[in-house]
This record gives sequence, C-alpha cells and structure tokens, in this order.
Amino acid sequence: MKIKKIIIVLLLCFLPIASFAQKVGETLPAWEEGYMDIHHINTGCGECAYIILPDGTTMLIDAGENKAGNPRHVSPKPNASRTPGEWIVDYIKTMAPVQKQKLDYALITHFHSDHMGGVLKMKNESGRYYNTGIITVAENLQIGMLVDRGFPDYNSL
Repeated sequence: MKIKKIIIVLLLCFLPIASFAQKVGETLPAWEEGYMDIHHINTGCGECAYIILPDGTTMLIDAGENKAGNPRHVSPKPNASRTPGEWIVDYIKTMAPVQKQKLDYALITHFHSDHMGGVLKMKNESGRYYNTGIITVAENLQIGMLVDRGFPDYNSL
C-alpha cells in the first residue's frame, strides 16, 4: 500500500511536466550558441538527422529517398508535393542558425537507398543525371565536406 501511494505521488508530481512539452504544429525555438540541437527529419521515404553543434557547426547524417513499394517506405511526410530531398532542404533552411544557409558536413552512414537515395525516376529536366536524396540536398544547399567512411578502400566495408 505504501508503494502504491508513493507511485501516485510521483505521478502527480511529474504529470504536469508533460504540459510544457512541445506541441504538435508549434514552431521549434531557434538554435542558440552554446547549445546542441539534434533534429530527426522523417520524410516517410527515408530519414536523416540534422545536427547543430554548440559552436554553430552543422552536419547532416543521411538523406535517403526510397521509391514507393519499398518495404522501408511509408506515406510521404508532410506530403507528396515535394521530394524528400526538397523537404530536407526546406527544413534545414528554416532551422539553420542565422546566416548559415549551408551544411559544414554531410555523412552517409551506408549505401542503402533510405540513407543516400536511389534511382526513382528518369533523368532530371536537363537529361544529364538523376536527382535523389543527398544529391537533391547538395544541389540546393552547399555542403562543405561530404564524409565518406569507406574512402579510399571500399573493400574493407
């Protein structure tokens, strides 16, 4: 009985904390120097993480894009009006520190379509190449350094 009372008291103490949580649809606060922000971006067709370090250094981890029918693909988020890469760029430009509309680093953890993108459609409008995942991000947002954990010896992976 005593344990039950303790649990009830603890619940009553900690339950109000939930009322201070971020509300759905509410804009996140801007990054502040000295803080580290980690944003998990789910497009439904691949996920990525956008990190802003305390000194303002930015990093994107993965930027995949799966085709419909892939078992790792769910309905596009927030909707299908743009490609996952375009949604990622839009989010980063919204959340980036002021005057930092670029990525210092981009890291592809491994070479699966949900981490780097895959061929989803025919060539782009110019007819020269395919846009998908990280390529879409790189075309719309400057990347200082692309970190490739397998270079130069891909045989060791």
